[in-house]
Amino acid sequence: MKKFLGLLVFVSFVFSACAPSVPGSSRYTALDARDNNEISITAGPEWFAKTMGPSRLISLKTRNGSLNELIKREDAKKGTVKSTSVNWFKIQDIKAPTGWVIELAVQTGIREIADDDDDGSYSYFDRAELTWLVKAPPATAAGTYPVLITVVNRDDTEKNAGIFLTVKVITPVQ
Repeated sequence: MKKFLGLLVFVSFVFSACAPSVPGSSRYTALDARDNNEISITAGPEWFAKTMGPSRLISLKTRNGSLNELIKREDAKKGTVKSTSVNWFKIQDIKAPTGWVIELAVQTGIREIADDDDDGSYSYFDRAELTWLVKAPPATAAGTYPVLITVVNRDDTEKNAGIFLTVKVITPVQ
């Protein structure tokens, strides 16, 4: 009986690991705010949201160090997209409701091949995706809240860019 019970616990653990996670509950399943910079969350738990990084702050110095090795010349075909973890940006300022937690959780550098030629040359564009940890205090009333995050490029902290995120706090369904 003990062996059966042990096997049952093990199988339950394995199957629970296969269960899908709630969108936004981890940095790997972040809510997608890349198009409209808007997310809906419930107050209390941590949520993760993905936005586009400010392209005007991606310097040649920054991107070349991180992305040049992603795609080999012989693999550079139009439409090829590769990504890697980067450390291009840092937060300069956050304007959010009192008590909220906003943190930069993940930075991803992305290179996409825009065009390729028969001679092996190619053109590309680089972009960044930023994943944010967002947490509204448990007592936050349902409503729409603006969050303004100012980021700077680690190479040139004189230039900054704002990322505006609209956060809708909703009442959880009972």
